[in-house]
Amino acid sequence: MQQEHVGIPGGAGKGEGRREGKGKVKCKGKEGNKNTRMPACVDTCLTEWAAPPTRQDPGISCEDLGDRHGVSWCSRWEGVAFVCGDERRFRVRDEVKQRVVEELKLERWGAAVACLTPASLDSAVLDCTSLTLLKDTFESATSEQNECGQLLGRYDVLAMRAYMDFDGRWQEVSAADHQAFWVLHAAALNIGESRGATDSYDFRTVHADGSNGLDERCYHEAMGRIFSNILAACRELHIEHMVFFPFGMGAFLRYLELNDPWYSSEVEKRELRRGLAKTFIDGLQEAPANLRVHLCINIHGSQEACDNGDAFLRALKEAPSAVQRLVTVYPEADCIEVARLLASGQVYGVPASSGVALVNAANRKLIGNHWFADGARCAIDENLH
Repeated sequence: MQQEHVGIPGGAGKGEGRREGKGKVKCKGKEGNKNTRMPACVDTCLTEWAAPPTRQDPGISCEDLGDRHGVSWCSRWEGVAFVCGDERRFRVRDEVKQRVVEELKLERWGAAVACLTPASLDSAVLDCTSLTLLKDTFESATSEQNECGQLLGRYDVLAMRAYMDFDGRWQEVSAADHQAFWVLHAAALNIGESRGATDSYDFRTVHADGSNGLDERCYHEAMGRIFSNILAACRELHIEHMVFFPFGMGAFLRYLELNDPWYSSEVEKRELRRGLAKTFIDGLQEAPANLRVHLCINIHGSQEACDNGDAFLRALKEAPSAVQRLVTVYPEADCIEVARLLASGQVYGVPASSGVALVNAANRKLIGNHWFADGARCAIDENLH
């Protein structure tokens, strides 16, 4: 297994917090500003983006592609629900587990992996050469990256090549159609998955009203820095197509009110999501010149998913035209399936490319996350296996 250590300069996010003032802040061990909490105004979602569902043809055809509000739009999956039944899901799970047992030469599923070397592996079955660790060497990252038990530094990006054994409908992909793409594992900040979430303490501040809670400015800057490093990884690996989604805006924000009661208000949580989406979209102004971004969002479904989709659409609508031209929006799309189609040349007007990268919000302590465990049934980490 080969690893490259490539330095990435620390990036700063473009998002600005909504709370300002003077005082002492707990944020990466530095002095900062004390914030004043001002409630956000109630606002509605951009419902005009919705459109009727389309057919279910394989691949992405010319008819699936269009333009909406100045942004390229793929309606291939919009309004089309697909649910994989548990019988099929578990059958695929068991097949994959058996393959892992054979490929890693395990005695049984769950057994410890023996000491492996590249020579001991069948390279036709398991290729460990396309693995790159891109380190953030910015000075202030040092203490945060050496946290006990963390496999991935807070601002690092682990890149690996992968291909799909099963497509977005859980149907097996033939060996002839195995087209590899990059997966960029980056650790989104976990400030709200549970009470005392992993990163919540590092991004706390004392506000003007005396309450102790999230420092939005520090949070946005740190998430912007992670995104900047993802773009740097794309530049280093000569990526042409990056598949992105509401990174860190799902489980890692879901119960934020447990760590900061201010976000008991859905209005405040929605404003935080909008600020984060703006940080990401603003960051695209520094994207490599040849990079195209394929953004998978929801405009139907749960309130959380729709709020995230709405946040990105608002940010795109306000973005410079040069940034808008970089992005194609895929409502209700499966990120991994989009990556597979791009890599295999099944997207109209896009030739097959080895320069496709799928971004994954990784678990810093467990790169593969909780494989096949309850609660991760649709997570990228699980499906990648």
